[in-house]
Parts: sequence; C-alpha cells; structure tokens
Amino acid sequence: MFSQELRRFAISLHFFSARAYSFVRNEFSSTLSKWYAHTNANPGFTSETLNILNLKCKNSDHPIVCGLIIDEMAIRHHVEWDGKNYHGYVDLGAGIDSDKSDIASELNLNLKKTIIQLKKYTYIFPDPPHMIKLVRNTFGEKKILLDSNNNEINFSYLQKLLILQENEGLHLGNKLRKQHKIFFKQKMKVKLATQLLSKSVADTLEFCKNVLHLDEFQSCGPTIHFIRLFNDAFDILNSRSLKQYGKKKALCNKNINDCKIFIHNFSNYIQNLKFSDGNLVINSNRKTGFLGFLMCFNSLLYLYKELIEPNCLNFLLCYKMSQDHLELFFGAIRSHQGFNNNPTARQLRAAYLKLLIHAKIKQGGIGNCIPLEQWSQTQITYGPYIFISQVRGPNTFFYSV
Repeated sequence: MFSQELRRFAISLHFFSARAYSFVRNEFSSTLSKWYAHTNANPGFTSETLNILNLKCKNSDHPIVCGLIIDEMAIRHHVEWDGKNYHGYVDLGAGIDSDKSDIASELNLNLKKTIIQLKKYTYIFPDPPHMIKLVRNTFGEKKILLDSNNNEINFSYLQKLLILQENEGLHLGNKLRKQHKIFFKQKMKVKLATQLLSKSVADTLEFCKNVLHLDEFQSCGPTIHFIRLFNDAFDILNSRSLKQYGKKKALCNKNINDCKIFIHNFSNYIQNLKFSDGNLVINSNRKTGFLGFLMCFNSLLYLYKELIEPNCLNFLLCYKMSQDHLELFFGAIRSHQGFNNNPTARQLRAAYLKLLIHAKIKQGGIGNCIPLEQWSQTQITYGPYIFISQVRGPNTFFYSV
C-alpha cells in the first residue's frame, strides 16, 4: 500500500512524461495501470466523479451549491485503434459504436436539443472575460460609439494617450502599451481587454483633461465614463473575496443595494448605446458582449434572491461562475506528455483519466488564463479508501462541475 503523497508524485510525474517516470522507477511498471483501471474515463458522465461530489456534499457542514460550466476544446481530426476499440469518432457517451459516425474535431456537448424538463429556473452566465473581450473588439474596430446624449466615445483618446506616454518616456500609472492598440493580433488575451478598459486608464485620461489641461483630451469625458462603467461591471462579475472593497467585494447583504443601483444605471446605458450611424448596439451583429453583461447581471440578481436572501449562502463569489476553471483544466490536459495543443481523442481520454486519479498539476501561466487562487479538480482515489479533499480558495462551499 503506497502513501497518498507517493501516489500523487508518481501520477503527476507520469502525467508530464512517461519516460521520466520510467527513468525514476523502472520496477513495478504496472502499478499505475492498476490505479487507472478502476476508473472509467469514456465519453459521457463520469459516475465516479458524481459519486465523489455526492460524498463531498454529505461530509460538508455547509450547503453545497454547484455550477455547471460549459466550454469546448479543439482536438485532432484523427481515428486510431488501440487493439480493442476505435478512438476518434463522434461519441456522446450513449454507447453507440460504429465506424460510420463522423470523426470528432472538438471536445464539447450538444445543446441544440434537450430531453429533460427543468422544474427550477436556470441562471445563465456568459463568460465575463469573453464578454469584455467582445466589448473591447467592438470599441476598437468601430472606433466611435455614441451614448444616450449623442456624446462621442472615441477610441482615438486611448491612441493619443499611448503616443503621449511613449513620447514622454513614462507611463501615468497604467499598463497601456502598444499591444493594447494592435490587440487584433492577440485577441484571446483577456488581460489586454481588462487593462484597456480599466480604472487606471480612465484616471489617466481624467488627469490629462483636468490637471494637465491638454487640448486633445478636453472632450474625453464620455470615453472616461464608458471605461469606468465596464471596469466596474467586470469587477462585480469577477469578485473573488468578501474582504475586497468597492465593486470587487463579493455580493452580500451589505453591498446588494449599491450593486442594484449600478446594474440599473449600467443597463440603461447599454440599451441606449449607439454606433456613429445611429443604430443601437444591442440590435446589431456586435451585440453579444454587451448583452452578455446584461444577462450576467440579470442572473446574478436572481441568484441573490434564491441563495443569499434565504440564508443558504452568506455571500456569492461571481468568479466561480466564469470559465476560468475549465480553461485551467484544458491547460492541464494540453500539458500532458510535455505540451500538446491538439490532442487526439485517445490522448485526451488518457490525460483526463490521469487528472481524475490524482495528478497535481501546477499551471505555468501560458494558457488562455492564469490561476489567481489555489485550486484543484475533483479527484478519484484508487482502492477502497476514499479521501475527501477540499477545493481550496476564498469560498470552499461553491463547487464548479
């Protein structure tokens, strides 16, 4: 019987490199295979994972609230034979085995049809990091937006600020750089969007207008207001701790009134936002990011009524509803056996199985997002002994499935 620490080290080492594992230990090579053999990692619902979640709920002194997070990851268009089964065809976990099926190209699920009837309301949160990127893309490509009073929200002020800082050789307390201007080359980086639409950039524009009295910034007031609104909106939907201040504070009874006022003003602002030709943004083909924020806030208020008002939870961390947890999990899958950005269906299954068993993978910060808190995925323990491990973070009572 191996200790938990030794098993964790062995599985993690084998996850990154089977050759490294063989070099460190060339005896009892079948031990890991025995551990893996007790878990089914085929497509569909993983029953062992659901059993572990059930045990977590039963062993917790507090109510557990689970959120279902959905995302997709590209996989290689490839079919291979392992000696018993083919891997690579479209498989939704229904047990259908046919070589006439289409070849899979993505890890995802089908939401076009539903076979269940919901007895409770479903609250949907479009991923806030993706929404802020879409808003940035619209602002950066359209250049000019108009508010309800037809005041210009102009992207050129950000370009002028960048030129001013480069000419003067200093930055006025913000992270604005050249890559924020040419963001279309790095559209997937969330930090380029959040750093552009940030409080520090709004403060710098206000400083140039009211303190330095620069002529080219005298009409940037509506642009400042636009940036501040989306900075605050993202802070609310990215809250991680009850100990934070302002809009970054977790939703609770103490700040719900302030949040309701902000959400009301924000909704009115978005609904009256126009392009330079007079067409409303929310009626255009660039509406996704803006409507996504409105959907998030609408769901957030309903969740408050259902979870916090009845004292089921004391506070709500909105960060727990983001896709970051899945992005980190996908990053761990891609790091399998070195780095594989486009795994086959068989390689994906192998990586998923090892992560379920107990591979402790530390993120290197090179994926779509970086971990800002300690986290771990649900883990299945081999053998008759079950170890319940907490998901560590600011709120240990909100799990993401």
